[in-house]
Amino acid sequence: MHKLAPGLRALYDKKIHGLYGGTAPAMAPEYDGYAAIDAAAEDVDALKAQLGALGAERISSFGHMVSALVPIDALDELAASNVLVYARPSLARSDAGLVTSEGDITMRSDEARAAFEVDGTGTRVGILSDSFNCRRDPASVATTMEQDIASDDLPADIIILEDLTSGCSDEGRGMGQLVHDVAPGAGLAFHTAFLGQADFANGILELAFEAGSDTIVDDVIFFAEPMFQDGIIAQAADIVNSWGIPYFSSAGNNARDSYEDDFRPVTATNGGLSGTWHDFDPGPGVDTLQDFALTTSSDFAQTTLSFQWDEPFFSVSGAPGSASDVDAVFFDSDGNVLLDCFADFDPVAFPATGGFPPLCQFGSSDNRGGDAVDLPSVVSFIGPVTVQLGFFVASGPAPTRAKYVPFDRSGGFVIAEHATDSGTAYGHTNAAGSEGVGAAFWLYTEEFTAPDTTFLGGDCVPACLNSFSSAGGIPILFDIAGKRLATPDIRQTPGIVGPDGGNTTFFVSDTSLDADSFPNFFGTSASAPHVAAVAALMIEEEEAGIVDKKGRFRVCHVPPGNPANAHDIKVGAASVLAHLLHGDRLRECDDITPAQIRAVLHATAQDMTERWTGIFRTATGFLVLVDDDPAATGFDFDTGFGMVDAFEALRALDDDEFEFAENEGEDEDNHGDDD
Repeated sequence: MHKLAPGLRALYDKKIHGLYGGTAPAMAPEYDGYAAIDAAAEDVDALKAQLGALGAERISSFGHMVSALVPIDALDELAASNVLVYARPSLARSDAGLVTSEGDITMRSDEARAAFEVDGTGTRVGILSDSFNCRRDPASVATTMEQDIASDDLPADIIILEDLTSGCSDEGRGMGQLVHDVAPGAGLAFHTAFLGQADFANGILELAFEAGSDTIVDDVIFFAEPMFQDGIIAQAADIVNSWGIPYFSSAGNNARDSYEDDFRPVTATNGGLSGTWHDFDPGPGVDTLQDFALTTSSDFAQTTLSFQWDEPFFSVSGAPGSASDVDAVFFDSDGNVLLDCFADFDPVAFPATGGFPPLCQFGSSDNRGGDAVDLPSVVSFIGPVTVQLGFFVASGPAPTRAKYVPFDRSGGFVIAEHATDSGTAYGHTNAAGSEGVGAAFWLYTEEFTAPDTTFLGGDCVPACLNSFSSAGGIPILFDIAGKRLATPDIRQTPGIVGPDGGNTTFFVSDTSLDADSFPNFFGTSASAPHVAAVAALMIEEEEAGIVDKKGRFRVCHVPPGNPANAHDIKVGAASVLAHLLHGDRLRECDDITPAQIRAVLHATAQDMTERWTGIFRTATGFLVLVDDDPAATGFDFDTGFGMVDAFEALRALDDDEFEFAENEGEDEDNHGDDD
């Protein structure tokens, strides 16, 4: 079973051997007796065939990765596969009519619709999240999809390519409501992003060539997406961008809660483990353990790290994969290695916690030859506690850089020592062809707070960035072939900020900060669809919709070897993919491109300089500067180019302020494998 990540092994033992009852650590996503997995192999077709023989469902592949729902009782047979390199849980998180989002006013998209007579008609916005129409029981949800259509909180024109059937929240439907508020004439399309990385990547492509989406948006991060290399989801975003479709992604809700630094190898012994450790102290001293606090209002807390180092991923580049196996190891405050939550499970020794060690860890795997990522979890059954963390080189050479981003599964966490306050917008939101979107609460924008913001300690003009909105600045160090770049590629992520906290009919819950009782949708999950909807308005303004009224796709045909003779054609849905795979792109040849849409959004955005600190008051109020030079305008890694301004973006297009050369700003095509 060594090819299975510990979470999958634990899930198997729970079902087959009846272990781990009561309050147990989160192990792996489970859907009606199936485990959601991401697996890697050199011979992908052989692995897919083996998975099919095991009774797996929803099998999807992209590059060297295969995603599937595998019967939990067949995980032992999967572990015995002769072609499997590894299998791990598909750990993901969303960046979490009758009603109208206040973000419509914040972005001035209400003014843009009225002034330029656009509403998104003739366009479609593709959405990827957990689910869209999974919660159908009126007794368990405030409104259903059908009720939302009847109340004009969703359009009638909705294409659902793939959805969940259980374990869902319908967050995609909440995103759809926000899109509909801004672009009420646009159709919608949906594909779940929760069935593994390969299924997510293929869903991006299918929203383009099957649904005819004019712009695509997602709000999901897979913990194991590469930080220093473009993974398969990032490659899919780049592909649709090269096809002519602007791609938007939530930047994330992790603020600057990340540690990142050069790996400083030292020889040391911690908890009986002797060998090469990372020195967290950047100065002349040596400190091989970092204090890390778990916070909770109950007895239970769990945090999972996405811990990565600078080696190529097998799932991206194939063999040889990572040359090193580096483990993130947790210790108690006295420097003792924490017991393993599952290997050391003992109901006799630990009756008060149902058999689990009161403070424990799990999740580290042997990654040499695989992906340069570990997903260790630290779990407390005894309430808030401070633990220590070390990076141990289990085999292979020491890396030169290391980074982790913590994800709270229950309770919270604080990096209590040697904090670097590094960026957390990693994975596909940091792809070259993706526009990462940060979040600002609509209440803390000039349209709503201008009369009185003294309690904040500032004006929030044009807006104040949310305390949790993820920062960027994470370097790409390898190309998709696994070759180290001569110069790190540091991309402008996030690119822009959109509003969150607006009303929906059902998602998630009401805030006391507004005057109504409708649920409010917070997070970059909410800001990203707002901005994607503005792009739909821009596409309508440019008369650049992909699908015409007869259902034909507008395509710019580029004859092989003769790009100067590119010309417009219309094709049926069945032949679109073949054209795209031969170098054609969607929309007419002279239509606005994704790079041009982003350029207009950036140029017309309102510069931001402050981040709201949430409940933490500073000496001057609840705001802190995020720009070293507040008087300067332009890009920064917290707020991007600033707060989106739909009115100014549409005005710039209407006045022809931007003179684009043909295909100006087109991003390089970063091809992945398509199954």
